[in-house]
Amino acid sequence: MTTHKMRGVNKMHKKRIVKISLIAILVVLILLFIPFFKTIFQLPIIGSITGAEYDFIEIDGVRYVEDRAGARADGFSSADRGEYLGAVTDGNVTMRVFSVKGDNSGRYIYTLWDWDGAFYARED
Repeated sequence: MTTHKMRGVNKMHKKRIVKISLIAILVVLILLFIPFFKTIFQLPIIGSITGAEYDFIEIDGVRYVEDRAGARADGFSSADRGEYLGAVTDGNVTMRVFSVKGDNSGRYIYTLWDWDGAFYARED
């Protein structure tokens, strides 16, 4: 093989590696974006909000009541926002719902409405 032909093979090989690398990077970026997509577009809708001041949330037949002091009294704060669960709505207002890190009992959920966060406690 001549030197000129070897350069052509090396260029083709480099182009192939670059294409494969770009495709791999694109796939990784798409996989990383999926959780953010759900959060940004507030999907899926998992329940409803009721009450004059959005005092109640119902998810799968379980009712939660806004908990103004209880979760904080148990040592939780907005920094304990856990995994995104979905969204709840009343048709006008939509809140994003998160689990609460460290709440092994599943008693609390944390919601965000725009930038306002609130804890809700499962009604017993």
